Amino acid sequence: MELRISSYTRLFVALAATTFVALQQSCVSSAGGEDTEAALLQFHLKQHDNPVGGGKKRLRIAIAAYVSQPIPTLAWRDAFAVFAYAAQRVKNQSRHAIDIMAIVPDTFTEHDQQVFAKLGIPARPFPPPVSLQEMNATFAKQVEHSGCCGYSENLKLHGAGMTQYDRVLVLDADVLLLDPMDELFDQTTQGMAGTFDYDLAIEGTAFPTIQGGFFLFVPDKKDYDALKQLVRLGDWRSGTGWHGSGTGYAYGGGLATGLVSFYYNMVDTVYPKVSFRPEPLKYGTDLPGNYSTVPAGSRFQALDRSIYDVLDTEDLRVAWEAKAIDLSHIKAFHFAGDCLKPWDCALAKTDVCRYATDKWWQMRRELKQKLGLDASAGGGDQCSGYGEKAYTPLKHDFALL
Repeated sequence: MELRISSYTRLFVALAATTFVALQQSCVSSAGGEDTEAALLQFHLKQHDNPVGGGKKRLRIAIAAYVSQPIPTLAWRDAFAVFAYAAQRVKNQSRHAIDIMAIVPDTFTEHDQQVFAKLGIPARPFPPPVSLQEMNATFAKQVEHSGCCGYSENLKLHGAGMTQYDRVLVLDADVLLLDPMDELFDQTTQGMAGTFDYDLAIEGTAFPTIQGGFFLFVPDKKDYDALKQLVRLGDWRSGTGWHGSGTGYAYGGGLATGLVSFYYNMVDTVYPKVSFRPEPLKYGTDLPGNYSTVPAGSRFQALDRSIYDVLDTEDLRVAWEAKAIDLSHIKAFHFAGDCLKPWDCALAKTDVCRYATDKWWQMRRELKQKLGLDASAGGGDQCSGYGEKAYTPLKHDFALL
């Protein structure tokens, strides 16, 4: 018993040291029993839920696809299947505990939810964080059909309230995950992370809206309640956005994309009244060599747009042509902007778009193999031409739409 206690103590010290390997070897030789040390090491790691050699907490993560309506076509069914497959790959390679799900409106029928379950994305129905009836009537009319998806886009705000998780990553379904993002989950310890949507910012904008395809929340009930209160108040002004702050006046800015930028970058208090800091963003592009600087007090982490939520935009292409970025470093690509969805069979006109489109088709091929489909099933591994009719759905009964 004395040998076991002393060995474990030495291992604990070794795990806390930067020279882990050397110290571990020292412990083993002095204890005279490698098997005992190895067993104690595994026990320690299991008890503390840490990865071998990592020394960092194993987090509970949710990767959630935002869904505004039931799946409309077989092409979109395949898109969700590839999304789920890519997310599962990331889960399998991550050291964190990841749940994959879909955030859907609570109006979805049981059948609608079963479709997602068969695709590998269990549906989590949610009501709107704040109903239209609870809101300022004028504001409710402004946002009911605003942006790409109408008021349902505020379902993304539920990510801030899912406190059973350490991090919640809410994605649009046209985002393709390519690699694990453990480093991002580790370093995002408060507020939220995402990318600024610079293309939507008008002159005089304090902070651009946050690009809606990629919201990484550190869930917190106080933040969630504050966001809902701001929605209830509905103080969104033409020309100046949320509370006249200069943030959120953009396409869809009265919804989640503008609200989270205002709240996490500027707001000090919401109760008993809203107060915020006026200091604006120091603008860059958030591409290598030209990063923006958020002011003190901001709880938003602006991510590198050449790695996370990557959109095929002109400034990204300029950086690529100047060899300032490496496409192989992309971890999450968003099929929007100048690179449309592969299952819509649009022409990929740029190197960036061709790279991402090829990756999507590669994932689809891997999914076919996993499903036991032969090479010709689902029209082969490319579109037969251009336009939606050129896509051939996978020949597999994921679900009856």
